[in-house]
Amino acid sequence: MLLKLIFLLCLPVVLLSQEKKSKLFFKKLGLKDGLSSYNIRKILHDKYDFTWIATQDGLNHYDGNTIEVFNKNNNDSKHRLLGNDITDIVEDTARNILWASTSYGGLNGINISTKNIEYTNSLMENSTQLQNQWIRCIDICLGNIWIGSNDGINIYNPNTRKIVKTPIIPFRKTKEIKNFNIDLIFVDQYSRVWVFFSNLGLVIYSGNNYEILCKYDLTDFKLPYIKDYRIFNGLVKLSNNELLVATHNGFVNLSYSNEPKIQISDKNILNFDFKNENISAIVKDKENNIWFSTTDKLFKSNKNGSQTTEIISVENAGEKINLNSIFTIFFDKNNYVWLGTVKELLYSKNKPISFSPYYQSNDYKTRIDHSYFIYPKTDSFIYVCASDGLYSIDLATDKFQKIDSLKSYFFFYEFQKIFFVTNEKGFYIYSPITKKIIVPWLAYKELIALKGELINSIIPIGDSALLLGSETGNGIYLWNFKKHGIANYNSATNMEFAGSDIVNIMYKDGKNNIWILGDNQIIICNPAGPTFKRLLWKDAAGKPLNIYFDINETKNDYWIAAYGTGIIQVDKNKLNIKKILSVDNGLQNTGVYKIIKANDSLSYISSNNGIYLLNTDNLKCKSYYESDGLNSSAFEGWCGAQKNEFIYMGGDKGLTVINTKEHQNINTVPPNVFITRTRIESDSKIVDTSNLFLNRINVSSGYNQVSVFFSAINYSNPQRTIFFYRITELHTDWLSINTQNFINLIGLSPGTYHLQVKAANEDGISSEAKELVLEFLPKWYQTWWFKLLVLVITASIIYAFYRYRIRQIKKQHEIRRNIATDLHDDLGSTLNSVKVFANLAISGVKQEESLQQVKDNLTEATMSLRDMIWVLDDSLDTVDELITRLKQFAIPVAGASNIEAIIKSDSEVNSRQLTKEEKRNLFLICKESINNSIKYSEASQIIVAVTASGKKIKIEIADDGKGFDATQVKKGYGLKNMQYRAGQIKYKVDLQSILNTGTRINIEPF
Repeated sequence: MLLKLIFLLCLPVVLLSQEKKSKLFFKKLGLKDGLSSYNIRKILHDKYDFTWIATQDGLNHYDGNTIEVFNKNNNDSKHRLLGNDITDIVEDTARNILWASTSYGGLNGINISTKNIEYTNSLMENSTQLQNQWIRCIDICLGNIWIGSNDGINIYNPNTRKIVKTPIIPFRKTKEIKNFNIDLIFVDQYSRVWVFFSNLGLVIYSGNNYEILCKYDLTDFKLPYIKDYRIFNGLVKLSNNELLVATHNGFVNLSYSNEPKIQISDKNILNFDFKNENISAIVKDKENNIWFSTTDKLFKSNKNGSQTTEIISVENAGEKINLNSIFTIFFDKNNYVWLGTVKELLYSKNKPISFSPYYQSNDYKTRIDHSYFIYPKTDSFIYVCASDGLYSIDLATDKFQKIDSLKSYFFFYEFQKIFFVTNEKGFYIYSPITKKIIVPWLAYKELIALKGELINSIIPIGDSALLLGSETGNGIYLWNFKKHGIANYNSATNMEFAGSDIVNIMYKDGKNNIWILGDNQIIICNPAGPTFKRLLWKDAAGKPLNIYFDINETKNDYWIAAYGTGIIQVDKNKLNIKKILSVDNGLQNTGVYKIIKANDSLSYISSNNGIYLLNTDNLKCKSYYESDGLNSSAFEGWCGAQKNEFIYMGGDKGLTVINTKEHQNINTVPPNVFITRTRIESDSKIVDTSNLFLNRINVSSGYNQVSVFFSAINYSNPQRTIFFYRITELHTDWLSINTQNFINLIGLSPGTYHLQVKAANEDGISSEAKELVLEFLPKWYQTWWFKLLVLVITASIIYAFYRYRIRQIKKQHEIRRNIATDLHDDLGSTLNSVKVFANLAISGVKQEESLQQVKDNLTEATMSLRDMIWVLDDSLDTVDELITRLKQFAIPVAGASNIEAIIKSDSEVNSRQLTKEEKRNLFLICKESINNSIKYSEASQIIVAVTASGKKIKIEIADDGKGFDATQVKKGYGLKNMQYRAGQIKYKVDLQSILNTGTRINIEPF
């Protein structure tokens, strides 16, 4: 009863403390983003800052941009796990391995650099015992992997790839407890392994010899106010020797030292009562704050436990993120918080939010689809004019109230506790007491002149007048509410309004002048007169600037938002344009609306695609979109206001409140860049290589395309990380590929190329460059040895041609010399004989015989000359011509001696070509042979037959004369001469003669 009374007395305090809440903006990853599954078991960042996410259907590798899945069904064997349900993951930094346990699958070891699986059960000895167990958790002690399952503990040594020990479990199974389910394994600084068993208790083992050091039953954990502890969900170290353990029934404090015993305490260090709560996850952040989750909430307790705060998620773009069913919590080195839930992965910068979107009420009953105008009455209470009515919002409680839902509202303004509003019907007064909309001329009859008028801006003039701007093309109205008079100034009454009577907004500057911004002009009004001065500006091309939506000022300049043009910087004194900021020099687009000054150097600008933060000192601009926490990226022209340090901007899906004090202007952390993968494609195969430390790669000569992939770790805003690359041999400047995280290389010539990659975060902070050396190997005909071979062959061909030409020239000279010799020996001697016989005839000595001899010699000389001319004639170089020439010579000569000459050839050889040397020598050999037969054989028939002999010819000359004994006859000059001539053309002469039978001469090639 005492405990219950204490609990009831403390309940108001507890409930009061639970009222403290803190908002964070969470981004999420789910199935549609490529995550393998919901039910996220554990989250881990490896030493390179890549995120590993264990789910019930695979292990996910996330670099802020893409997700790569490892599971049992993966087509790539390098990424195929033994099971799908990943129950735990732990990083082995000494081996560069990520260990992943799977239920009823076993243990997997993944190389963190290459993302290839290097350890599986199939590579272990005595490993079958793991395949049939539900592995629940793992941890590393002294290099060994302690594996906790539903059947006990196994200790695996990765060096020997063996299970070295299955430690004893000092509990016994009962009917109620059939399995030794292990919830947690923790390794302390003394190399002791703490193993928490569901429903049983705690056993502490020695990491050296695996012996039991101490044991604590479940009864040792029982505390007066708790029935029992059954499930241990997680733990954190509070100090060097103190643990806080989360269970399904609150927390337990464990104190320990180097002695093998612990102390169990119910000390409530969190100043918060969670005795009956299921604490599903617990962790410490980088500032030693303790974060933990219950079934449906997330909490943060400061390091001394004096204050516990509930963490809630801001509503983004109308999507409510509920922080419930959180299985795991993780903090990375930048103190970002990561949550694994039953539905998705969530992560946040863990900093006070600067953008608070408001779209619908906390009870989901009221929402603002499209806002046109915002009027902040206080920091936290605002009026919103929307497409479907007039609303009020209490920002502190997210309470929305619809005041009027019958019309669209466009303007709201309070002056001296009078609320003026404009809706689609005209200009009215709103009573916050009666919640009624009434016509203004009931209170001020002179305002009947504004019936049906759409007023979009009001400026007080002193304490007795208001200046009102007309959106319907009626210029401005000056209303003196004390004297009940109203005056209208427009193009009909003042020439300065001649350009346009439409008013977009009015603004009072530091000199109390009123700036009237219209579509085509700006009019500066001095209300004392009033007097007017028109400004008509033009751009560099001489075209008029137009559609002026808003104006603000800094110390030296006015800054004007002109839709379609950009931001115009105007000199305060000279009123001339100093600079126009557009897409060429800072803005993402020129569809700008409101420009609101946060301080003298920073201004927020709304647009039709995001909000820009402009530094007016250096003219640098930063962009924000829906992904950064805005209600939407589409804003409205008049929907912007300021109250103290808060700026309010709206449009599609409600509005966003900007806390300018909390806003982090610059992300100073550069992305961490890695070249993660290369893919070489050729006609025959694809070579895919993953390695974070790949710095050189050879590309075969037959490649078609080389793709290089890279990652840039920037969880702050990964969608806006920009990549740059250059190939130092080809580029001097960096080339931007925007958010594309790969490049394709095609058609590069053989050689060595240095590819450099870097990235810049959303604020332009660049990383260091990473380099990959690519060696493009030449094709066989591009290699140096082939080029040398071609050079040698070319030189050899040229030299061979040169030698051939020399031989040809020598042959020509030889032919000429032979012809000259023939002319000298044959024709010369014949002519000399003619000369002798002619002299004898002239002297009268044997005159008739001498003349006959002269005649015979001249005939012979003529025939010899014709033979030489025939040899030299290029058109007569065939076998057929040789046969014809032999017939012309042999038949008449043989006929004169009553010898029949038969000269024939096979038809297949008639068209074969003969060289001049062949033609000459073969003819002379045949001529010599025929002459010898006619002179000495006493034959009646001579047969010359020409046949084929390979690619050359064979000539056979035979007679039926008296023959002779070749062995008894001494070889004369004629036979030697024939053999000499045959040798010149690589032929041979074979003489065969039989006494009283005949003689046969064969002329054939070697």
